[in-house]
Amino acid sequence: LTVNADRTVTLTFPENGGEHATTLELQSRLPGDADFGNTMPVLRPQQTVGPFPAGATVTFRTRGANSTPGAVLSEPKSVVIPA
Repeated sequence: LTVNADRTVTLTFPENGGEHATTLELQSRLPGDADFGNTMPVLRPQQTVGPFPAGATVTFRTRGANSTPGAVLSEPKSVVIPA
């Protein structure tokens, strides 16, 4: 995760992992959100999202799923957007 001067965040994804997933999503959560309600497709190898509010802690995770029941969630990672 790299925080940019324009309050966006650039995420760099591994080259492998999730290649066979039917859906591979990037999810984010801001303070006050009940859950990871913001979802978008993962774009490899890098993806820039935002801008986010100054001073906010933004938490990201990925969600992969295929035709079998259930989903795989990555470990959440957080960044603080500078004020």
